[in-house]
Formats: sequence, C-alpha cells, structure tokens
Amino acid sequence: MLKEFDNGQAVVVDGAGNVLWQLVAIKKTRSGKTDFAVRGLADTYPTKKQAAHAARLMGVNLANVTEGHNIVSIFWYIKYDPRYEYAHACWEV
Repeated sequence: MLKEFDNGQAVVVDGAGNVLWQLVAIKKTRSGKTDFAVRGLADTYPTKKQAAHAARLMGVNLANVTEGHNIVSIFWYIKYDPRYEYAHACWEV
C-alpha cells in the first residue's frame, strides 16, 4: 500500500506495517528538467549501467530505470512504478 505525505515523500508498506520502499515525488518542469519534491533524497546514478545494476539488486523491473535532466547534467534514477510519479529514495536508514 502506498502511503503519501504532504511534503512529496511516500512509503510503500506491507500488511504488517513494515516499510518496503521509501519514495520521493517527481515532476517535470516546462523546460524538461526533472525536479524531485525534496532535493537530495532520490537515489540517482551517473550512468544507466549503474542504475540498471541497482535495479537488478533491488528486484525492480529494468523498464523503471529512467533518465533525468537538471541544469548541469544528465542522471538516471529508478521510478517506483509507471502509474505513479515517484522515484526510489532513501531518507532514513
């Protein structure tokens, strides 16, 4: 079950209430840049190969590896699910 918070963060919890995934909301700007709701939380990778390797380790479909753009570079991130605008994140260990 997806539990969303007001600040753009979300978690996926199982039936027992255990957190399975931490997520952060994604939106695209008019200029095509990728903007995360909370900066610094999304798991980003410099290459597609590194993002695909991380996706395999997490058991995530490789189709969820997505290219992102910001002012200075291109990066890769893992989208949670094509139906939702969330990327995998880590804000608490």
